[in-house]
Amino acid sequence: MGASVGRDVCLFGYGLEFDLLHVGSRSVVSDRCDVTCHTVENMVIKLAPVRVGAGCTMRAGSVVMPGGVMEA
Repeated sequence: MGASVGRDVCLFGYGLEFDLLHVGSRSVVSDRCDVTCHTVENMVIKLAPVRVGAGCTMRAGSVVMPGGVMEA
């Protein structure tokens, strides 16, 4: 659906804008993690990519905000 996903990734989190999602190789996005790539400010939707670096682990319930980068 347009996401950029590396090799050997375990992806259980949720998001809506898959074309703005980038997950590096050997990363884990656990259940209930939020990697949604949008916010709404003053009734205006703002889109920004979310990047999870190679070898990163997002534990259950974690959030990477739109425009955020979780570095390797």
